[in-house]
Amino acid sequence: MSTRLDNSYLLLSLFLVTSIYLSAQDVTIELDCNTGCLNLNIEEAFFPVELEWQRRTNGNWEALPGYPVTLVNNQTAQGNLCQVQNGFYRAVLTDDLCGILELRHDVFLCSCLDVQLVNQTNSSTCEGREPQGDGSDPTESCDGSLEITVNTSSPSTIEWTGPNDFRSSSTSITNLCAGTYTLNVKTAGCGRTFDFDICCCQATGGEPGDEEFPYPLCYGNEPYEGVNVSDWWI
Repeated sequence: MSTRLDNSYLLLSLFLVTSIYLSAQDVTIELDCNTGCLNLNIEEAFFPVELEWQRRTNGNWEALPGYPVTLVNNQTAQGNLCQVQNGFYRAVLTDDLCGILELRHDVFLCSCLDVQLVNQTNSSTCEGREPQGDGSDPTESCDGSLEITVNTSSPSTIEWTGPNDFRSSSTSITNLCAGTYTLNVKTAGCGRTFDFDICCCQATGGEPGDEEFPYPLCYGNEPYEGVNVSDWWI
């Protein structure tokens, strides 16, 4: 009876020690947007540690070619997984005391995509009381502009849409009437959408601050960056 109790105590102690040194608090996975790698960071564990990277395919977890591998310490980059694609990944680690840890990381490469507004010029005059003009009124000036840069490590394509059937694939667009211009950026099997507003801030017969000043899309001379940013799969 006492032997069974002692064995149970030893098994429980081993489980507790392993849980302390091989836990989610000590092991992390992060996507490096500069290298396109999933970096595995192990602060402390009972080395050597066996690592198997897996990817979910058709609902099943499958080991990637070349795995498992053995990590001898926490200074090696051998645990990093590079050239990843969009999808679901899992790192399964087994330490020298048979402690097992599974860490999942969902890769969405568009999270590495960023659009920066370099320059914006609002329309100098607008027509009527509508926030979006159509360029048909002589008092409306379609002289707005937008310039952006796309930051991504993967090849990308861009497409603008806007008022009056506006279309463009340039990073710098000019002769813009007031309204919302939507930018779709496609890269690495996914995409991101950004909305930018061209404003009307100097209406004929009105001044900013006047009670009758009719243009709700007026943000002064400050650039108004994209709203309703959304991500989508291709």
